[in-house]
Amino acid sequence: MSKATFCLRNLKRGSREIMRRLADEAPQVERRTVICLDRCDICIEQPFLLWQKKEWLMAETVEQLWEMIEKRI
Repeated sequence: MSKATFCLRNLKRGSREIMRRLADEAPQVERRTVICLDRCDICIEQPFLLWQKKEWLMAETVEQLWEMIEKRI
């Protein structure tokens, strides 16, 4: 099963929309939110997540991030 980990503080930067889309379009992906992923340099700039506990996915827009995720599902 695929896993996506989100930073709580990044939800307002677009991660919340990604979480919703995963729930709707890819419910098989386990979604988890943590208080902080210790990537503040990325978090304050753009939407991002940790994929499979090993790969940082980040993009300038939510749509670009979603496209990256779709390739991995």
